Amino acid sequence: MRHSTCLLRLCSSCPKFKFGTKVLIYIKVHKTALNDCLRIDSQQKAMFDSLCEQFGMSANTAINIFVRQVIRLRRIPFTIAATETDEDIRAKAIQTIREIREDAKNRPELTLDEINAEINAVREARKQSL
Repeated sequence: MRHSTCLLRLCSSCPKFKFGTKVLIYIKVHKTALNDCLRIDSQQKAMFDSLCEQFGMSANTAINIFVRQVIRLRRIPFTIAATETDEDIRAKAIQTIREIREDAKNRPELTLDEINAEINAVREARKQSL
């Protein structure tokens, strides 16, 4: 709320601003007003500036592109998701092991001759494919 109050005060003090004019005019007139709203780590800013330069644009242009996409799509233009924790991965692994064990219980036991027959069949198939 603090920012919107400051922006409104800044707008109303500007002779070029009239209530009802487009926000774009306001942004062009008061470019420095938005600087206080964006906080970024200095290392991240340097990396971002460098990448934007490689893309052939300024950081300001990249941020404006992002803002326009958000407005146009009415959503963040990429997926925001938390990465899986070690605990999540461990829980999935344990669940998979349990499923494999349960599946193994429902399969009939193979004799040693049946196992050897399957191995030999796979070996023959490999020889024929070479």
